[in-house]
Amino acid sequence: MLNKTLFGLAGGLVWGITVFTFTWIAAFTGYGAQFFSILKMIYPPYEVSAVGSLVGFICGFFHGYLSLYFASAIYNHFGRVWSI
Repeated sequence: MLNKTLFGLAGGLVWGITVFTFTWIAAFTGYGAQFFSILKMIYPPYEVSAVGSLVGFICGFFHGYLSLYFASAIYNHFGRVWSI
């Protein structure tokens, strides 16, 4: 069985740090404009800037946390049902 909270925290930190890091890279180099236009659609307050990197980290953390929390909950449910 997976620990849902820890799995969610790990996913949230990975995705939040990824968005934060790539935002700083894009702010200095302009690299990845298409990727960041997609992020802007997913996270409306997000922008490529110093403040945007913090907003991206927060939004990315919650997105990653919730995604992996529910994925592990589904995994645990099927593990109990099918005795994996």
